[in-house]
Amino acid sequence: MSPHIETPVLIVGGSLVGLSSALLLGHYGVEPLVVERHRGTAIHPRAAQISQRTMEIFRSVGVEQIVTRASEEQFVQDGAIMAVDTLAGKEIATYIANLNEGVRDASPCLRVFISQSLLEPLLQKRAQELGAELRFATELVSFEQDKDGVTAVIRSRDSGDPQTVRAQYMIAADGAHSPIREKLGIPMRGRGVFSNSITIYFRADVRPLLRGRNLSVIYVLNPTLRGFFRFEKPFTSGFLAVNAIGDPQQPTTDLRNLSPEQHLELVYAALGTRDVPVTIDNVMHWQACADVAERFQGGRIFLAGDSAHVMPPNGGFGGNTGIQDAQNLAWKLAEVLRGEELPAMLQTYDAERRPIAEFTVEQAYARYVTRTAPYLGTATLPTIAPDLDIELNYSYDHGRVRHIRHADGLGLRWTTAVVDGRQVPVRPDGFAVVD
Repeated sequence: MSPHIETPVLIVGGSLVGLSSALLLGHYGVEPLVVERHRGTAIHPRAAQISQRTMEIFRSVGVEQIVTRASEEQFVQDGAIMAVDTLAGKEIATYIANLNEGVRDASPCLRVFISQSLLEPLLQKRAQELGAELRFATELVSFEQDKDGVTAVIRSRDSGDPQTVRAQYMIAADGAHSPIREKLGIPMRGRGVFSNSITIYFRADVRPLLRGRNLSVIYVLNPTLRGFFRFEKPFTSGFLAVNAIGDPQQPTTDLRNLSPEQHLELVYAALGTRDVPVTIDNVMHWQACADVAERFQGGRIFLAGDSAHVMPPNGGFGGNTGIQDAQNLAWKLAEVLRGEELPAMLQTYDAERRPIAEFTVEQAYARYVTRTAPYLGTATLPTIAPDLDIELNYSYDHGRVRHIRHADGLGLRWTTAVVDGRQVPVRPDGFAVVD
């Protein structure tokens, strides 16, 4: 390998947001380098509710139909999001009766469910087709920046050989505990950690317990635990995410030291029966928190996805918000790298995306509290906004920009649209500039 690499954009992190960044940059004509310390894409089938806005973005880069077909193979679509005391027991509440009910006419694209472990390879393939170079089992060792670019040292985990990378810009898609964000000295602000949660991956034939119901997300609320189920076809495997156990008013939220026997007992307590044999395959530990970085840019380095904002999974907003970060940043980087815009335009990334992230994080937290942890309810808890407002009906105050959705999808390059009787330019991300 050459000891020195030149690339327009170095992306650190090859998971959902890093791969989306690479795909979108490739779509706009920029061939980035992606480094990921893990040896491949996601191995755990973490659930991903893909919003209409994100599906619009996927449409613009030619993967909407690919994602839709894969999602239909993995999950029954258009399911309900509801709460039960146990899967075998009574239904408590219905939050969404049908995932696309009431929103179908808002966009040419539909919401879908697809696991991250299935989605990431699809994004990887398309990113590579568009010219991105991906290096797995490769870690970032160090980085420095100057007025002209970023110099980073990366290292193969297999050979141990270091290489120097010179990039004009760098995207930190390196997760919730982002070492890049920490080195830049950018603090996180928000609610902090409110649960050391677990996700229990298991095998069990739950078809008799579903009783023919089409359920996309199944919250479980009983005296033993608070969490939620997701099952994929053919309903013989799934996961149970657990946020709290014990007394609902004073629960235990630190679940890091539970034994394998306790993990199994939690699954049975959520199923509501021991008549279904259960085999646990894995247990993943994670923190439920709701925080946003104080700023999304440090010189020539940009935070995207979990490095910029972390939120509980309630509402399914996290990955979507990160992909939308990537889209906002990608076309701007492309225009600057081509010399069509001044570098100062990149400052609009923070100005546009951070307020959206702050609002979305608070909305995810509000859903976590009302659905799973009412004991956290305070006067500062925001009112829950409609999902459609969070996914599509937002605007960027910076530069007086408003979102326009097109029946033929996005990817339009500075074409025009009629807004309030006036013809106005439309940016590559489908937002109309209203001066």
